[in-house]
Order: sequence, then C-alpha cells, then structure tokens
Amino acid sequence: MRVFLTGGTGLLGSHVAERLRESGYEVRVLVRQGSDTGLLRALGCELVQGDLGDSPEAHAGRMEGCEGVVHSAGEVYGSGSLAETVNLNAGGTRRVLEGAALAGTTSGVHISSVAVYGDGVGPWMEDRPWSREVARGNTYALSKRKAEEVVEELHGRRGLGVTILRPPVLFGERDRRFVPRVVRMLKGRVVLLPGSGRNRLAAVYAGNVAEAVERGLKGVGAGEAFNVSEDVGLTPRALLEGLGRAIGLHPHFISIPGRLARIAATLVDRAGIGVPGVRGLSLTRAVRLSMEDNPYPAEKARLILGWSPPYSLDEALARTGMWLRQEEERSKKGRGE
Repeated sequence: MRVFLTGGTGLLGSHVAERLRESGYEVRVLVRQGSDTGLLRALGCELVQGDLGDSPEAHAGRMEGCEGVVHSAGEVYGSGSLAETVNLNAGGTRRVLEGAALAGTTSGVHISSVAVYGDGVGPWMEDRPWSREVARGNTYALSKRKAEEVVEELHGRRGLGVTILRPPVLFGERDRRFVPRVVRMLKGRVVLLPGSGRNRLAAVYAGNVAEAVERGLKGVGAGEAFNVSEDVGLTPRALLEGLGRAIGLHPHFISIPGRLARIAATLVDRAGIGVPGVRGLSLTRAVRLSMEDNPYPAEKARLILGWSPPYSLDEALARTGMWLRQEEERSKKGRGE
C-alpha cells in the first residue's frame, strides 16, 4: 500500500513514517523547501515538495497512485492569528482531503487533538458534544474544531473514508516542543512539582500513536473519532524521573500543594500572562492537566481500532532519552567542545 503523508518532518509524522516503512508501506511525504529530510530519506520515503496552501489539484497530482493519506501537518499553539491558524489547520485539511478524493484515495487518517473538547471537567468521551466554549485566544483548539468539521463534510466523497484521531500532548524522540521544556526544568537544581506527581498525565508516546494511525489506514473506524490518549499510564513524576535518568540528571523535587498551584495559575492568567511559547493555552488549564488524572479515556480506540500501544513506558522514555543524548553530542560537536 502506498500512503501520502503530510507533516512527516514533525514529531508524530516522523514516527508515522517510521512505523509505516517498518510495516512495508510505501510512503510519499509532502515536504516544504528547506525542511530537514534526512530521517525520511534514510527510511526510504519518497519526497515531494509543496505545502498546505497548495490547491487540491496540486495535491491530487502528488497523490497519484496512493491508496491512503495521513494528514498530520498543522500549526500547534503557534503565534499566528485566528484567521491564519484556521487557514492552515482547517483550510489545509480541506485542500489535502479534497486532493485525496480527486486522486481516488480511499483510506485516510486525520490527526486532530483533544483540544477540540475545550476546557472543563472530564471525562471527555468521543460522543460527548462540544458544548464547552473555547476561548477566542485559543486559536489552536478553534482551528482543530473547524478542521474536524471539514473532515466530517468530506468523509465519503468519491469513496474516501477518513478516521479522526485525537491525541493529547505528544512526547518522544524528535520532539522540539514538549520534551525540551522538560529537560530545561530538569537541568535546574530544584524542580517544582504541582500536586503529588502521581496522577496520570494526558500525554502519550508518539510511537504508540503511530500504531493507531496504521490501524486507521486499514479502514477500521472510518467516519469516527477516537481518543488516542492513554498508552503507558504516564505520571508527571515518572516522566521527569525517567527522562532525568536517561540523560544523567537527578534534580530534587519539591511538591507544591495543589490548591496553591491553582491559585497561582489563576492569578497569572488574570494578569494576561500565558504559557511561554504556547499561545492560547492558559496556565490554569496547563496546571489542571498536570495535576489531575487524564480526562480523555481511550477505550473506544482499543475496542474498535484494536489499538495496542507497542512501546512500554520504560521503552518510550529510553528511546526519547537516547535521542536527547545524541542531540546533546551533536550540539557539543557543533560548538567544537
């Protein structure tokens, strides 16, 4: 089976490419000019140049001969305006999937996010309506909702069946957003940990989500949405301690009482200060998700998709840690150390 992949140079997309190639798929990847394509080339992927702003007809030409499409590209809590983010995430989804329909592609997977549920108290099941309003400043969540509306509109067009996957925070090797922040915390002598640190995080290993993508490509669950949000029972303390061990860091942890952490986050939000580098994500929500158990059950993905995450917690942290060490070595060589 030949699969057309967008977002292949990103965290999840690179794991999807790796998984599909290991499973014997031919993978054709849409890449922008100047992108780092070393891993994709090493995996034996076919590369075609373009971007999400291209027309459906242009995408259709690139997808000729592809039976499947995985749309993983998009802007994640970036600095763009609402209109810009919607055009990239929802408009890009429309152009890619319309191109897939024109090309006669029959199987598709769209990568969405649990952000579509908005804020509030869980659990958030896939059939729960989007009754919670999303703040206008949360451009990412709004754009992903609109992207899912596009998928629902285009599902079934010319025989194209699309499965929607909703992951939470992703981590793993080639993560340029979440894991580097964790490492910066670990490099301090003291790490402040809101709450007990024993709750189950809404975070999954990208390699495990890639397994769900492969299952979606087989047409199981087409036309439905799935939370792919619980794989290894990750806790904040396990994440910090595991990554710390993997890269030789052993900071001292100090727990902050949950009530105090919530009050501080509320005051920061009222002052108009957001999470650094993550536009639209309130500190209150970030603190709540870091302190409470994962509110996004994934039973539906296990039952219908047959999702069976292949990597254990220890394996996921070890693979991520190995990549971090390799990156550190490359950085040292670049500095001539």
